[in-house]
Amino acid sequence: MTKFKDVAHLYLGCECILDGEKVKLSAYHIEFWNDGIKPLLRPLDSMTEEEWLANRDKFSFDVISAYSSRNETFCDKPKIVLIFENRLNTNTLRFKDGLELIKMGFDLFSLIPNNEAIDKTKTQNNG
Repeated sequence: MTKFKDVAHLYLGCECILDGEKVKLSAYHIEFWNDGIKPLLRPLDSMTEEEWLANRDKFSFDVISAYSSRNETFCDKPKIVLIFENRLNTNTLRFKDGLELIKMGFDLFSLIPNNEAIDKTKTQNNG
């Protein structure tokens, strides 16, 4: 199980909750670690097609071409979510793509289900 402390450096600038207050994760928080800090992240399956289309130029060509393929999906999830989930589960997600997803506030390390992060889609003010 991945602990937030182990990947916090990747989420610098991320909105977090610390002692009931919203803070932006900084190097200070990492150097003087407090186990009570939790990032506000989104599950990958909360990505919408519109969000993907607005950001697709930030991702690698292989992701863009996989999305553009004519392969049919028979699932309730958007096609792009299936592509990213597949790459995560098979350890084929490119570093650049992972960083873009992290910048967008997505949980790539199963922090939400392991109670290491708060699901931003389920907070009262998720904006």
